Amino acid sequence: MAMNDLRFLPAASDLSDAARRGDYGVILRLVRQGKGLTQEQAGRLAGYSAATISRFETGARRLADVATLRHLAAVLEVSPEVFGLTAGHSGAAGGLAGVSLATVVASPSGDGEDVRRRELLAAVPAALLLPAVGRPSALPESARQAMDAGGLAGPQASGRLAAAVRYCDLNFSRFPPAVLAVEVNRLRATAGAMLGQPQPDGSRRDLRRTAGWLSALSGNLAFILADNTGALIHLGTAARLGTATGDDDLVCWSLGAQAMTANAQGRHAEALELARAAYGYAHTPLRRAQILAWAELRALAGLGDQHSADAARVMAMAQDQMAADPRGERPGRFGFDLAELRLHLAEANLALGCPAQARAHAEQSAVHTTPGRPGWAAATLVLARGEAARRNHADAAALAHHVLDTIPPQALRATSRTRLRDLDADLTMAGAAHSTPARELHERLRALPPLAVQHG
Repeated sequence: MAMNDLRFLPAASDLSDAARRGDYGVILRLVRQGKGLTQEQAGRLAGYSAATISRFETGARRLADVATLRHLAAVLEVSPEVFGLTAGHSGAAGGLAGVSLATVVASPSGDGEDVRRRELLAAVPAALLLPAVGRPSALPESARQAMDAGGLAGPQASGRLAAAVRYCDLNFSRFPPAVLAVEVNRLRATAGAMLGQPQPDGSRRDLRRTAGWLSALSGNLAFILADNTGALIHLGTAARLGTATGDDDLVCWSLGAQAMTANAQGRHAEALELARAAYGYAHTPLRRAQILAWAELRALAGLGDQHSADAARVMAMAQDQMAADPRGERPGRFGFDLAELRLHLAEANLALGCPAQARAHAEQSAVHTTPGRPGWAAATLVLARGEAARRNHADAAALAHHVLDTIPPQALRATSRTRLRDLDADLTMAGAAHSTPARELHERLRALPPLAVQHG
């Protein structure tokens, strides 16, 4: 561990002692305190609740997941070595010190082993793929350079490509979706070129699995760029690759995303079937919570009041599963956290005519997301619709204006635009359209530029 990583800390010796013990919760607390952050502030940076940070620090929730440790190091702006991670290897976390990346990439598939493989891929430094965080356009060039150094065949190239996928997963909400879509499409082209080269059977299986996760990202990006047909094509490809490679988690997530797309199109009965199929592939409490809230609950709420009892049951199940996962929240687009769960609960309650409950859940979701990020926009707009339902029309319009003032038009997703249009319709139906805030909101929505869709 480089001592210059510890210079900001008042108790570097305590940090070193904790590192030798592998006590990553204590390391997190010392780093947070050294940065002058409260648990709530650190949680907002990392996308977790203050309660989750507290559980990490006290050891109530074991902090040993490589991806989580690397994510915490990144958001707290310390070297991954502070958390026992080294470039190209896992650290002491998870008891996998000294296992090379290439060895893990080529390892047999299986539920536990496959999860561990993807976690280790996250330990590859982003510098191998991007010269600087915040420059996604550099990703395909540097990824190609990294792969050209050793050719398109072999575990190192496959590992670097998988690490690029993990980078896109963890940083999904940081970039405008049209920009990220170009990068993901180029990575898919790279995966296709690699599959065109001779590969050992194990490497080919892992590469096809990586291509499946890239298709899942492409599908989600198409959805938030209002291309539902493209979304379903990419997500269908992802599910097929997941089936072919034995990656149940990929199948699960892709079916859940197909349900999300069907719900957005008003095809709620079909979405319910997809959600229940996805649930059969969900092997962890966290993934079950996600599928229940993200897919099944939204479908039941969309089907109307006759399904309100089933919706209430699914809400309770989703919260129970979320609380039951021993590893807790997972960052990234393929992850799930309490803020997203609260968002889905809020939208379901809104659809079922329960604005007070919707408002309470939306407030909690917004509190635990970073202002300016897509999740924050979604929660704020659901909160606005809840205020409109409670006839607090001025407050509802003010919240919508706040979102438009905070997020640049090119970064405003199709889902946020839909929520804004729904709010505009709510205010019109309530007879509030002629009030100054509502009228100004309507004019701003009319002036929004179209979504910038880029192809690559």
